[in-house]
Amino acid sequence: GHAYKLAGRVPEAVATLEDARDRAHRAHNIAWLPLILAHLGDAYRMAGRLDEALTAGELALELCRKHKTRGYEAWALHFFGEVLSARSSGEPARAAYEACLSLTDELGMRPLQALCHLGIGQLFAHSGERELAQRHLRTALAMTQSMEMDLWLARTQLALQEATR
Repeated sequence: GHAYKLAGRVPEAVATLEDARDRAHRAHNIAWLPLILAHLGDAYRMAGRLDEALTAGELALELCRKHKTRGYEAWALHFFGEVLSARSSGEPARAAYEACLSLTDELGMRPLQALCHLGIGQLFAHSGERELAQRHLRTALAMTQSMEMDLWLARTQLALQEATR
């Protein structure tokens, strides 16, 4: 499902992740359910199903916190920030990204940190705060370059170009 999302194959991502969610529920597989729900919420966001995305994201965060799966919580926070950004909820989205940044810093999850800087930079760009946008986007650019995150490097470069216009 995540691979389908990255490839832009949103209908397949949604179908695959809904199936994974249903299988996890039937098998009482609590270990993977929070991450599946976080990815499903992101796929719903990509499909424009923002209410469902928000519900899945909230449930993912709740389960992560209940079961103390902090790495999954970081991913859930990131995807929740993406959903809130799509809903034009600037301050709550930024809070989700910043909570994710704090957790990823503590856990050493540098690739996810780069994605948070990208998300925050895009938020600032959309709100007209160009200097803050550029600062976060340059951080994301440096991180994606140093980690050779080619897919995200291209997206970050595009976001930075748009923020400097």
